[in-house]
Amino acid sequence: MRFKTGQVTLLVVSSIAVGCGSNGDASSHWAGKTYLLDIAANHWSKPSRDVGAEIAPFVPQFLFGITGVGTDLTATVATATGGIQNMCNLTQEASASESQYPRSQIAVAEFPMAFQELNDRVTPNQMITVHSTLHNLVFADVLPGDSTVPAGTFDVTANIAELYPLFIRIDPPPPTVDSVCRVLEGVGNACETCAFDSGSKTCLTLGSHQLVATPTTATVARVSPGDIAAACP
Repeated sequence: MRFKTGQVTLLVVSSIAVGCGSNGDASSHWAGKTYLLDIAANHWSKPSRDVGAEIAPFVPQFLFGITGVGTDLTATVATATGGIQNMCNLTQEASASESQYPRSQIAVAEFPMAFQELNDRVTPNQMITVHSTLHNLVFADVLPGDSTVPAGTFDVTANIAELYPLFIRIDPPPPTVDSVCRVLEGVGNACETCAFDSGSKTCLTLGSHQLVATPTTATVARVSPGDIAAACP
């Protein structure tokens, strides 16, 4: 399966220091390191925790490989499972502007990827695979700073028309686009018009909070469309 490469930017936000001392340099904290972000079910808050619990099983982990010298940094963003990079998904790269530790924002316009979930409601169990492009991913303040309180957030727009087969807990099975959107509307989370697909009312804006990426010894390799193996789902 071949994908197009999404557009990515990394903006490290400046702030004004108060009192004595100088402003920190983000590169001295993050450059040369890799960070892993794992979003637990109870950290999904938008549109609701109920929806978050439904999608958590198939949302991947994210790896951020930070490279560069001084304030000229690059973040390579990858998906992962069990802390190991998924080489069947493309990576996205982000260039850094003037940086100010500890504020950070990694923005990905489009992130195509394969999602998988084991359907244990059928016998024998069936692995469900769908290919979908996530839109407007924003990882804000997820890179670790001096505080021990996780303050990062993640927002993303998903297209239910692509992801609906993964909603295996919706009754009656199997799920459809209409049945998933009906259930979402019933709990106050109606599907929205997709800004990138005029006229399609199948999108959902998701958000999570209290996040922090943790340092990891895992490595991130750049994956381009030509690197996707034929055996990949």
